[in-house]
Amino acid sequence: MHLGAALDAYRRLGDRAGQGFVYRNLARVSARQGLPERALADDRRALAMFEAAGHDHGRAQTLNAIGWHLAHLGEHEQAVACCVRAIAVLQRLGDRHGEGLTWDTLAYSRHRSGRPEQALRCYERAAALLREHGDRYMEAVVTEHLGDTYAALGRHCEARAAWLRATGLLAALGHPDVRAVRAKTDA
Repeated sequence: MHLGAALDAYRRLGDRAGQGFVYRNLARVSARQGLPERALADDRRALAMFEAAGHDHGRAQTLNAIGWHLAHLGEHEQAVACCVRAIAVLQRLGDRHGEGLTWDTLAYSRHRSGRPEQALRCYERAAALLREHGDRYMEAVVTEHLGDTYAALGRHCEARAAWLRATGLLAALGHPDVRAVRAKTDA
């Protein structure tokens, strides 16, 4: 209801970037509801608005989100293409945090498409950028995924080391996800 009213207001104002942000928020809601097709449609609308407005940061964030939705829908080549485009924009803008988040999306798609060795490199890059930015929670999430990828490759010592690092990061934050990651190291 509120997002619809905001969208109408931005339309009346002719504010395309504002419309793009509303569509991004609608996509987030749909993604959390487990509706990736609807999220993808709203993010494609957001991308069109950001491109029309010349809003590069919004465009890059949305390309990453579209990549995420496509990866969850099994459209890995399209997901990779979106992530590569997003990374190029984020590097040009100097947004290393956004770049780290996009490397995570790229890694997820690489892993799910049967390219775990490529996923490892992407997760390592994502973790390094997120560490540099000081985003300890996302660094922990990415490091856990790195451990999962090592485990899928049968590299159990490296998987355990990654999970222990993620556990340490989450414990330092007092985050409840620490229990699930700790269970992986104990298994």
